[in-house]
Amino acid sequence: MSKLLYNPKVNGSVKVVEISPSLIDSNYKLLRRHYTNGDIILIDNFKFDIDYSLFDFQPHEASTNNSLKKPKMLEALEHLSNKEKTVARRTEAAMEACQNRIQELFKGMFPEVTSLDNITTWRFTRTNTEDYHLDIYADDFVTFRAFYNLSLTPRVWGFGHSSKDALDALRIKKEDLHLYEKGNTLSRLLNNKLRAWLDTQERHIAEFGHCSLWLCDSLKVGHQVVSGEKMAAFTYRTPAKDFGADPVVYRNYVNQALC
Repeated sequence: MSKLLYNPKVNGSVKVVEISPSLIDSNYKLLRRHYTNGDIILIDNFKFDIDYSLFDFQPHEASTNNSLKKPKMLEALEHLSNKEKTVARRTEAAMEACQNRIQELFKGMFPEVTSLDNITTWRFTRTNTEDYHLDIYADDFVTFRAFYNLSLTPRVWGFGHSSKDALDALRIKKEDLHLYEKGNTLSRLLNNKLRAWLDTQERHIAEFGHCSLWLCDSLKVGHQVVSGEKMAAFTYRTPAKDFGADPVVYRNYVNQALC
């Protein structure tokens, strides 16, 4: 089971909403509301219909090389070269089953989506402590994210603050955003300013247990990976135009934060 360790010094808006695995498919609207609000949705003991012994191997040593640290499925399988061919095929099928299940979950939450590109990564390296940060993606896509701990060792996160908390603290208004625009992605200058503020803040700690699934919009939910081993970072993206006039989903996390 996961553990949530709350720090009374945290002055942030992000909350964790816990839900039972049996209630997921009958509560898409509730999940959607919490996801778009910038909450972390925690589902403990979420089981895929797979053979979990396929992932019973020692994690790789920590690396700063993203091709090793955050590989997509086929790249991750190549790094598991010690597996026999039959076991490798079963592992690939298990990974595909997991990806398809989470893809269907997001389709249930966001039925207006016409297509979802799968850019999931499978992370089998030990994770060193990272900065407290917000992710960044191309503005012409809406990106959905969920995370799953495959390790018996908890995956530890620091959390508590949203992009809106950072924008409010830095007094950055919507009318000022043009100062940070560059190309077709949100300027890294703005992202770096928000990160710098986040890194000065106290944070709560979440210890996500084995087989825990958590969903959050990591573009507007500040998070710090403290430690962890084997996990899947389910990531799907869809053209922003799919959402049309939907008032709760915008093209990038700053617009989401300021909606």
